[in-house]
Amino acid sequence: MIARQLSFAIVILTLLTGQLFAADDPNPEATRQYAVAYGFQSKKLFAQAMPRWTEFLKAFPQDTRVPNAHYQLGVCQLNEKKLPEATATFKLILATYPQFKHLDGAQFNLGLTLFQTAHPSKQPNDFKAAAAEFANVPAKFAQSPLAADATYYQAESLYLAADKSNAIVAYQK
Repeated sequence: MIARQLSFAIVILTLLTGQLFAADDPNPEATRQYAVAYGFQSKKLFAQAMPRWTEFLKAFPQDTRVPNAHYQLGVCQLNEKKLPEATATFKLILATYPQFKHLDGAQFNLGLTLFQTAHPSKQPNDFKAAAAEFANVPAKFAQSPLAADATYYQAESLYLAADKSNAIVAYQK
C-alpha cells in the first residue's frame, strides 16, 4: 500500500514539475534533448530517460531548465530504485538551486529516497534520517501541498524507527 502511495506521489510530483520548454528558446538542440528525456519519462520509461537527462545536463549546463532536469533525473532514479543516486541528486538540488520553484518536491523526494532506503535495512537511524527530511517540508515550505503527506511520512518513519512518542506527536500534527 505504501509503495502504491509513493508511486502515486512521485507521478504527481513529476507531472507538476514538467516544464518542457523554456519561454525563450535560444538553443533548439537543448530543447530537442530535453523533450526526448521528458518524453521517455512521461511514458514511465525511467531507465531510458535517466541517460537522456544526464546527457542534457552535461551538454547544456547553462540552460535555464537545468534545475528541472536535475529534478526529473532524481525522479527517474527514485522510480528505478537507484536510491543513493536519487539521494545525491535531490541533495544537489536543495544545495545548489535555492530558488527552484519545486524545492518542496525535491525535499519531499529526498525524504522518500531515505524512507525507501530504510525499509530493507530496518535500521532505526535510517528511518530517523528519512523523518528529519520529511520534517523539513512543512518547516521550510508550510504552504506546500506536500506538507501534510510529509508529516504523515515523518510520523511513519519515526514509528518504524521505534520512536513511538515522537511518532505520536507527528501523527497529531
